[in-house]
Amino acid sequence: MDIQRARPTSASTPGPTADRARPPQPAGQQPSTRQPVSGPPLIGLLIIGLLNAFGPPSIAAADLADLPSPTHTIATDSIASDSQAPADANRPSPTARQPDLDALLAEIDALRRRHDIAATAVVLVDNERTLAVRTFGVRNRTERTPADPETRFKIGSISKAITGLALLRAEDLGLLGLDRPLTERLPDLDIPLFDNPWQAETPLTLAMLMEHTAGWHDMSRDEFDHPAKQPIPLTEALAVRPASRRSHWRPGVFSEYSNSGPGLAGFLLERAAGESFETFVERELFAPLGMTGSSFLPDPTTLENLAQGYDRDARSPIPYWHILYRPSGGLNVRPADMAPLLRLLLRRGELDGRRLFAPERIDRLETPSTTAAASAGTRIGYALGIQASQHRGHTLHSHGGDGDGYLARIAYSRTAGRGYFVVITAFDHRPLNAMRQRLSDWLIADLPPPPAPPEARLQPESLTRWTGTYQLASTRFPQPGWQDRRLTVSLRNGRLHTQPDGQTARPLIAIDPRRFRRPHETEASTTFSLLPDGSIALQGPLGNWLKPAPP
Repeated sequence: MDIQRARPTSASTPGPTADRARPPQPAGQQPSTRQPVSGPPLIGLLIIGLLNAFGPPSIAAADLADLPSPTHTIATDSIASDSQAPADANRPSPTARQPDLDALLAEIDALRRRHDIAATAVVLVDNERTLAVRTFGVRNRTERTPADPETRFKIGSISKAITGLALLRAEDLGLLGLDRPLTERLPDLDIPLFDNPWQAETPLTLAMLMEHTAGWHDMSRDEFDHPAKQPIPLTEALAVRPASRRSHWRPGVFSEYSNSGPGLAGFLLERAAGESFETFVERELFAPLGMTGSSFLPDPTTLENLAQGYDRDARSPIPYWHILYRPSGGLNVRPADMAPLLRLLLRRGELDGRRLFAPERIDRLETPSTTAAASAGTRIGYALGIQASQHRGHTLHSHGGDGDGYLARIAYSRTAGRGYFVVITAFDHRPLNAMRQRLSDWLIADLPPPPAPPEARLQPESLTRWTGTYQLASTRFPQPGWQDRRLTVSLRNGRLHTQPDGQTARPLIAIDPRRFRRPHETEASTTFSLLPDGSIALQGPLGNWLKPAPP
């Protein structure tokens, strides 16, 4: 989390690509005085200093200038599995040619250099093997220690995918139930864990906490900017501002990103398991997966090998952020550790001949279940720490992360049988987005264009029921007047069109009476739902909107 700057916020659902926008800075608040991470000394080179003084170099200049930034490679042939992919893992990826991979990785490093990013790590996998693990650049601009295979990176909210798997494991062990009301097994504490005005008719569940459907705003500024200098117990974290865990709209309808939900879920897992969240994850996930270089805690090995994170300018170091809710964003990883995680997901719970999760449990990790849209069968959206979205008409599963000075992304294509992980040490979305675009193109490079479902020919009355004026129904960071935003749904030439205030109308193509897609999409992403009180919910990439019930 960036505790020194007020970042722009969005009133619509940001999704995991913007998982760490933050509430606005109160007037007069001072920046943090925490100290940056430091590493072992190494003499800087004069040529780099000169280039940096004149701004980020071009790719051509960077190719000549990046002398102290070697590329480190982990050989992958020995990691390949001899076992066959399970039947439900779709077809395996064709064997990737090394020249193609080398060219792709060279593009990623060129982007790093173009944007003057200190360090980047990239992991590429397919169903059968780890294809590449590469680190580029330096851990720390001051000492210029080269980034190497042992370098650790904070990966922010990608932590939620691990938390989702941990909860699935705990449910498999009979410790808890994802869809059971939280009130059935609440611990006796002196602080309120949540406030749900709709508790009688719509009780909160662990699944709602993970899918961001509890009706909560995101963490408060007191929680984001808590001056912790070391990890604190989740019990203490929950006591910082309990009021931030109040349901402001009916739970189980809209997904609105909130770090508080997975934080509370991790605490409830601790109570159910009788041990710390970190201990449970280490034994049940990291050990079986071989993720021996990953930790939710800043242990000595992590801190010794941690790359320094930087601000937007890629120059100003940002101190280590002790996020209050580690299950939401506290994970530090060695890049190679992301390879078995990706392959576990691609192989539907199987890794190197060992069945760690049933295939249907991985499906549950990826499939939304607690929104009104999910009740209509819409699979695009946020689930238990993984989000489904589309890239050039292909459905990918992914999550982003912001570790306060680090930006990261994990993504995979079930159809192609390929996945990637990428992380940079700067809060600059431009290079990360360019890397994501190129890596996502690689995921689908060998796939044919996906067919779009045929347009459903609906009667006019089936469409006009959804027309009218909608108001914004949820927001991550509430600002005065956020509920005044409006969106119009109209019927034009036999198709519904959506038009937020001040924007151009965009058409929707019907898949069935409730689910719609955009012309460039091949799967339903936008859903209309009639709620019990007579109001109508509109959900999709454009956010969450509500048409009030008629008087």
